[in-house]
Amino acid sequence: MDWLLGRFADAHVSAMPVQQLDEFERLLELPDPLLQDMIVYPEIAPAGEFTALVGKLRTFHGLE
Repeated sequence: MDWLLGRFADAHVSAMPVQQLDEFERLLELPDPLLQDMIVYPEIAPAGEFTALVGKLRTFHGLE
């Protein structure tokens, strides 16, 4: 998860509006297994309130 989230954070956090940064911080509080499933297997673990952000993560890593 450090690699998936860290690379995305390095590329995007500095340009995130405060609201999106708050959302990213809440996303980071989720348990790693759930977060991994949300990013890698969205058909198994829908992202719910984090759908837009997880979509950006998936696109960033070429998973879309």
